[in-house]
Amino acid sequence: MTDAPVNVRAFGAKGTGSGNDSAAISAALLSGARKILVPEGTYPLSSAISVTLPNDVELYGPGR
Repeated sequence: MTDAPVNVRAFGAKGTGSGNDSAAISAALLSGARKILVPEGTYPLSSAISVTLPNDVELYGPGR
């Protein structure tokens, strides 16, 4: 695991409200990063995302 935060957009998520950001968000969650940033936007998902993460993983966005 790395302490450097990763941005879901670095994995291809657009956050524009169109398309499908499921794969990009899943990839970010599975990247091994401890901090995952989801910038302001609308991230359509075509399916539920289900992953098991360690307790020290943070998912955060602009409301934090």
